[in-house]
Amino acid sequence: MKFLGLLSYSATLYVRHGSRRASLPPGPRPKPVVGNLGDLPPSGVQDWQHWLKHKDLYGHISSLTVFGRTIIVLNDVEMALELLEKRSAVHSSRPNMTFAGEM
Repeated sequence: MKFLGLLSYSATLYVRHGSRRASLPPGPRPKPVVGNLGDLPPSGVQDWQHWLKHKDLYGHISSLTVFGRTIIVLNDVEMALELLEKRSAVHSSRPNMTFAGEM
């Protein structure tokens, strides 16, 4: 009985993750539970070399999921500057400080 509950829970997570996948940039297919943990740079390898190979496979913008957390990888300097400097207010997850702004 526990096995059926675990199986249905896993299937529900898989279906939910599949529906969110359409709105994310391309990337490697995640494995159940751990996601793309194996696709992160291994120790002893320069991170930039790993992500350069990743860019060749998936493009300038790609996504990974590790333990349910989504990571967006930007491999384009101009795109990163645009998002981090010019659009930081739109893409940051800081809460609105309405009271502090009114003072």
